[in-house]
Amino acid sequence: ELIREVTCESPECGLLLLRVRDELRLTIESYQTLYHNSISYGRKKAVQAEAGIADLETDIQKLEYQREELEAKKNQLTHDSLFLEEQMEEERRKRSMQQTQIVQFLQTQRVELE
Repeated sequence: ELIREVTCESPECGLLLLRVRDELRLTIESYQTLYHNSISYGRKKAVQAEAGIADLETDIQKLEYQREELEAKKNQLTHDSLFLEEQMEEERRKRSMQQTQIVQFLQTQRVELE
């Protein structure tokens, strides 16, 4: 109504007001479109993030399982290593005792032969 009244009084000002009104409508429509598109984009990203979280949780579970397996393997290898060290130490003691006995035997024979 205001634009019509201004147009009646001054056609140039009326046309200018019509342009301003149309320009404002276009600007508002652009902002509404931008708003709706940004909401849509945000929803898509939220869904992607949730899917990414599920994938990451699956990866975490796999890595924890692998870690547990590696820990068990490490413990087994440590146990095997200790067992082998004990066996080797026992073997060294036996050889040392045998060598000591041989040396004593040879010394007694040498003494008897002299």
